[in-house]
Amino acid sequence: MYGGKHTSDGFKTRVSIAEIIEIGEVQLLVRLKAYSYYGKGKIAIIDKTLCRPIEKSIDIGSLYCKKVIPNVGDLIKYFQTDWESNFKTMEIGTVQSILYQGSEINIEIMVDGKIKKVDLEDCLLLQKAGKIPEKV
Repeated sequence: MYGGKHTSDGFKTRVSIAEIIEIGEVQLLVRLKAYSYYGKGKIAIIDKTLCRPIEKSIDIGSLYCKKVIPNVGDLIKYFQTDWESNFKTMEIGTVQSILYQGSEINIEIMVDGKIKKVDLEDCLLLQKAGKIPEKV
């Protein structure tokens, strides 16, 4: 996974190693490699475009995009982790509504017949709703 730091001296690329836990349509749920001897790495949702074979140089700025915001009807995986990055909650549901509250975005999902309000940062987009095949 590519990242880096942009300063007045230019851009310095940083490459991170991550284990893929779940694959969504445009995002990946990953566990980042721990940089210390103890503990597990942080759980994160990243855009697939940030993952590539290791290259000598890359324009990282062109890879980053805005947050992926699901639409009503999309299939998502909701998760929560504890302080050690162990999964406490992992559920799959469909988006029922999107709530924009200042700088926060929450979504309401249907899980086991009940509506649950969750933070967008804890949701992985698995599949877009209503994909209609193109006519050939």
